[in-house]
Order: sequence, then structure tokens, then C-alpha cells
Amino acid sequence: MDLTQTTPPAAFDPGDEPGLLSAIKAGDPRAFERPVNETGPRMLAVARRMLPEADAQDAVQDAFVSALRALPGFDGRSKLSTWLHRIVVNACLMKLRKQTRRGERSIEEMMPDFTSWG
Repeated sequence: MDLTQTTPPAAFDPGDEPGLLSAIKAGDPRAFERPVNETGPRMLAVARRMLPEADAQDAVQDAFVSALRALPGFDGRSKLSTWLHRIVVNACLMKLRKQTRRGERSIEEMMPDFTSWG
């Protein structure tokens, strides 16, 4: 067996969540890939309902980073996918709040209107 070749992570088995959580908490770098690959598209769909595409992608990335950092405190009382969903929604809400506070506007709104020039 050639150990230098990488194989894709096995599909996320929700029935083996305790084993997966143990592997992640033990520091297995590939273990977190499984739920990210499995839930990522669904989490992006959630974020797209709240934010424009680029912001949605950023929010999901921020959410997965936050989840990885917070994982030692995850007690498993809910499903991992439910917990990740909540973190994604919170990341989207934080991004929306930040945009509102800063008063972000589209660059098109700030551009002069050259169509009225003669």
C-alpha cells in the first residue's frame, strides 16, 4: 500500500457522529473534511438565502472556521449538521449587521451618471 497517495475522506455518516467527533477533537486533520464536504453545499444554500453570492461564500467559510475553533466545546446534544447550520446563520447575521453598521452601498450608486451627458 502506498501511503503517499491521498484518498478522499469517507462520506459523512451521521450515525457515526460520536466517532467522527472523537476523531476531530483528537486532531485528525481529515476528520473535519467529512462534515464540511457533506454539509457545505447545504450551508451555502442557507447563506445564499440571506446574502449575495460572494458574501454567502465568505460567511460559510467564516462559519466553518468558527465551528472548528468551537468544536472542543460541542457537547453533541444536537446533530453536528444542526450545530453547523446555526453557526452559518449566525455568521450571515453578523455579516448583515456589519454591513448595516458601515452603511455599505453598491459602487454603482456612487458612480456619476454619464448617460445624461450630451
